[in-house]
Amino acid sequence: MKDFYSILGVSKNSSEEEIKKAYRKLAREHHPDRAGGNEQKFKEVTEAYQVLSDKGKRQHYDQFGTAPGSQGQGGFGDFDFQSGGFNFEGFDASGLGDMFGDLFEDIGLSQRRRTREKGNDIVQEVEMTFEEAFKGITKKLSFDDFISCVDCKGTGALSSKTKQCTECNGRGEIRETKKSFFGTFAKVVTCSVCRGKGNVPEKECNVCRGAGRIKKRKELSVDINAGIDDGQIIKVVGAGSAGERGVGTGDLYLRIHIKPHTRFIRHGADTMSAITVNVAEALLGKEVSFENIDGEKLRIHVQPFKATPQVVTFEGRGFPHLNSSRRGKLIIEVHLKFPTRLDGEFREFLEKYKDKL
Repeated sequence: MKDFYSILGVSKNSSEEEIKKAYRKLAREHHPDRAGGNEQKFKEVTEAYQVLSDKGKRQHYDQFGTAPGSQGQGGFGDFDFQSGGFNFEGFDASGLGDMFGDLFEDIGLSQRRRTREKGNDIVQEVEMTFEEAFKGITKKLSFDDFISCVDCKGTGALSSKTKQCTECNGRGEIRETKKSFFGTFAKVVTCSVCRGKGNVPEKECNVCRGAGRIKKRKELSVDINAGIDDGQIIKVVGAGSAGERGVGTGDLYLRIHIKPHTRFIRHGADTMSAITVNVAEALLGKEVSFENIDGEKLRIHVQPFKATPQVVTFEGRGFPHLNSSRRGKLIIEVHLKFPTRLDGEFREFLEKYKDKL
């Protein structure tokens, strides 16, 4: 005699909700179509739930210690086996409410009709220079994609007259069976002929052959604002693939790649760069010129007798904040450059004044 309460890990006083929760957890854990699943344990927990979730069967089990109709063997009752597994031919998951909903979605069994509401979303990689990201740019893109058929205006038909789809008999969906080692499952899928609409054109468009869309080279321009960062994604609504037979168009996603710069490094809206000064400029505290990313000429005063690198910060001279007039900081490191060789006169000068350096 099987102890159904122990199998589900609940007590005899457990509520229906507690039993349902325990079963859902164990069914997911042991489902044979999952990695590490266990067919035998899945059968056991399902058998236990089948009895304990039904008030009449649970009362019978509590009184006699066996499930109704099991003849003392603890059988599955109403469950039927074919080829070593369950027979779910014609099974409707909605009959068990939300308890089985998620579980059977995982194995392709669903009562919900799935129709395509729009075309596919697509992703395009966009490469930009550092300067383009700083200033903003209008990028021209060109790629192959589905567009709405001009001849039939995306309807797939030569006229507005339609007829019932013979493949699904107007239902927009058909039932398919799926066989696995666990048994035979039935699922409902969208009709591939009418695309879930239940009807088809009386006369199909000769250009798109009833699809309502054709594949063609698509060209468009997209404005990319100043301050865009590397790796960011821009969504362009309605610029993706055209849907079949007049349904909505998908969206276009642009993934931004910014080329590295030879003089600047970016951290958010702050930019960093470096300059070198020679020994004389460092000792005398000279002013040196620096050209910013936008071409602006900046003057940097080198502080005499200061260890390098010196750090000079210019507020509001860095990268633009995206969709804002504000800019980050420009941070410049000043490094000391030593001469590569010493001629006789310069060497004599250093020898003479080395004690003062």
